[in-house]
Amino acid sequence: MAQRAVRASDSPFIERVARVVYDSAESEWSTPDGCWDLVVLRKREEIMVLHTGLISKPVLLENEPGDSFLAISFKPGVFLPSAPGSAMLDRGVLRPRPSAWTFAMETETFEVPTFESAEQLVGRLAGRGLLARDELVECVAAGERRARCSGIFSPRSA
Repeated sequence: MAQRAVRASDSPFIERVARVVYDSAESEWSTPDGCWDLVVLRKREEIMVLHTGLISKPVLLENEPGDSFLAISFKPGVFLPSAPGSAMLDRGVLRPRPSAWTFAMETETFEVPTFESAEQLVGRLAGRGLLARDELVECVAAGERRARCSGIFSPRSA
């Protein structure tokens, strides 16, 4: 059994925020969903912050009672300029933990987010230029017709 909560976000960067707490040992598959994530893992009282890329195949996750995770899933078109999607496909990178309640990205330190504070963290990341948005990808992912996207790119570069 697991306690699950998933919510949408009004952030232009976030697709959804999910939290899962495991009451018993559980194996489950994480399947490709078109999003990359920033994940806070709590395993045996250890906290890890993981930046995952897009996954192209299911990944088996093993969890023990008391383990939990918080996943901030980013919208299509959102990326870290220092770790573009092509470099992160089917990869995960553990972020350094300078203290019990902080993690590092680039040269910046941030508080480990909670289910309730995901938007504040993402706002700080964006404000420091660590997140970017590709408007063409956003437009295509939203199902916009080429004419609606034409201001974003020129036909010669398409």
